[in-house]
Amino acid sequence: MIKFNRLVVVFAPNSTRAEEYFRKVRPELIKIASQQQATFREIALDNLPYFAARDLIEQQLTSDDLLVAAGGDGAAQVSFDAAFRSSDVTFAVLPLGNGNDLSQALNGRMTNPVRILNGSRHDFYPLDVRINGEKAIALSSYLTLGATVILTDFLNQEVARGRRKKLKFLSPAAGLPLKNLREVSRQINELDSPAFTRDGLAYDDDSLGFFLINAARGILRPNKNITFSDEEFFFHISNQKFGSSLLQKILRAGLWATKFPGQVSESEEITFDQPIDLVVNLAGDTVELKDVQKISAERSRTALKVLAK
Repeated sequence: MIKFNRLVVVFAPNSTRAEEYFRKVRPELIKIASQQQATFREIALDNLPYFAARDLIEQQLTSDDLLVAAGGDGAAQVSFDAAFRSSDVTFAVLPLGNGNDLSQALNGRMTNPVRILNGSRHDFYPLDVRINGEKAIALSSYLTLGATVILTDFLNQEVARGRRKKLKFLSPAAGLPLKNLREVSRQINELDSPAFTRDGLAYDDDSLGFFLINAARGILRPNKNITFSDEEFFFHISNQKFGSSLLQKILRAGLWATKFPGQVSESEEITFDQPIDLVVNLAGDTVELKDVQKISAERSRTALKVLAK
C-alpha cells in the first residue's frame, strides 16, 4: 500500500448506502489509517451544489493525502476534481453509489476497501472542460447535455436498474419499461435545445456529451473496440428526437444502447448563439452552468495519481 499522511474520506451521510458505509466500510478505513500511522479524516457532503462541494473538499486537502470517495459517481467526480486542483494528492474511489461507473473503470468489480487501496498508482489525465475560455471542471467520467441528461436520469432509477439486472443478456435498452420509454421520448421531444456551432457548422436539436468512461452502468458507451490514448476522449453528438411512433422510440433507444453515436476526438469547442444557462448531467448528477457562451474540452497535460487495479 502507498504511503500517505492522512486518509481523507468523502461520503454522503444521507445517501441510500450511508448505513453500509458506517457499518462496514468506515471501520475498515479507520483500521487502514491506523496501520499506516496516518490520520483519519472525513468530509460529509450533504446536498451541496457541485462547485460548493468541490471547494469544501479542496480547502481541506494537504500534500500527501490519500483522498477516498466513498460513494457513487457524483461523489467520485467532485472529489476527483478537488484532488486535481490540489498538490500531491492521490485519489481512490470505493463503489458505494447507485451508479459506480468510475469505480468500475478503475477497479473492475472489486468492492473490498483493502484490495482497492492496495491498488497501483497510475497517472490519470482528466478532460479539461472550459466554460467561456476559463478552466471549469477536471472531468474524470462524463458530462452530457440534451437527451442524455434525461436518459441517464431514467436509467439510474431503481426500477430500470432492477430490470437491467434481470435482462442482462439483452440490450441495455430493455431496462426501460414501455411506459418509461414513452415518457423519456416525450421529455426529449419537448426539449428546447439551444442552437450552437461546431467546426463552423450550425446545429439544433442535438444531444452532446464528453466521455472518458462508459456511463449509466454501461448503457451509454462508446463502441467496445474503441480505446483512448492520453490525448483522446469520446465526443457524443446526435439528433435527439426519438420519433413519433412507439416502434421508432424503441429502435432509437436500442440503437443508442448498442452503438452510441459519436467519435473519438482530441479537442472540441461548442459555441452557443447567445449566453445561456445550461442544465448538464455531470457524472450522474444534475448541475446548472450559468451564462455559457462556449464549452471546450481537451485532455489535460497534467495527471492526477489514482489507485487502480
